[in-house]
Amino acid sequence: MLFKRLIISGLFILLASTNGESLVNYYSEWKYFEGRTEPSIPQTAWKQLNFDDSDWKSGPSGFSVGFGSYNAPTKLQGMPGEYTSVYLRKVFDINDI
Repeated sequence: MLFKRLIISGLFILLASTNGESLVNYYSEWKYFEGRTEPSIPQTAWKQLNFDDSDWKSGPSGFSVGFGSYNAPTKLQGMPGEYTSVYLRKVFDINDI
């Protein structure tokens, strides 16, 4: 289940607009929160554009849990074990819909 969540999270990196331009590039900087507690109070506040995530960690995308053959730039140390979820934030611009 944990691996599926990481794969689903990773799919957001691969999203592309209809003309083939990347919305978010691999190795771009992301903010992330190790889910030892809720990411915000109220629980959904972290999803808002104006949420202050300055206390969150940051690292380049691809993320891994630090084992296996996948050599990702950002290893989520302590996962699984210390926490079982990770919250990811990335701001990007869409010039035309």
